[in-house]
Amino acid sequence: MLPNTSAPLSVEVMTGGQLARRERLTRAVVDLVAESGADSFQMKDVADRSGVALGTAYRYFASKDHLLAVAMSEWQRRLTDRVIADFDRRGVPAVPVVERVLDYTNREIRGFQRHAHFAGLMVRIYTSTDPFASEAMREISRNNSAVMERLLADVPDRPRAIARNAVESVLMHALTTWVTDRCTIADVFERVTATVQYVLAPERLAAATGAGTTTG
Repeated sequence: MLPNTSAPLSVEVMTGGQLARRERLTRAVVDLVAESGADSFQMKDVADRSGVALGTAYRYFASKDHLLAVAMSEWQRRLTDRVIADFDRRGVPAVPVVERVLDYTNREIRGFQRHAHFAGLMVRIYTSTDPFASEAMREISRNNSAVMERLLADVPDRPRAIARNAVESVLMHALTTWVTDRCTIADVFERVTATVQYVLAPERLAAATGAGTTTG
């Protein structure tokens, strides 16, 4: 069967049964990617694993890339949800912001290190031209940004935005070069750590805050 040529059903209009089938498909993809990577199976394999008919799967997902992107978003959200829950429970930690952000980025990198297939999938989805996959990628970006906003809650607006963009961009680039065998995982940790330490250094935050409030 060919990929869906029309827009799949929106989650907002799905019934409880449809949402349950969609969730089974997503969980099946997460399991298949974890086992052998995104290129080792087809939509039929997902349908067989989930117990959802192939034709029904295409009502919920326009293509394999769309389904992969949603599964990637779900896998990644589990980490961000845990981080936000920890943050909400403790409030702003009584530790420097650099250590706070490094704790999160190191946890994320270790997650990709343990599950390298998902690092490869992240890069694949990041470069996908599938419009529905792109929307799922934006959801991943929103999840990451939400965590960074919480971790940087006590940093003024201007340096917070600069720091968030810098850390997110370097992390994505470092993961891409690791997945494509152009650096080691140690390099990923080193590059992200150096970026966090640089953009969130106390003197740099003070300078950025001052620059944002200077009047002529």
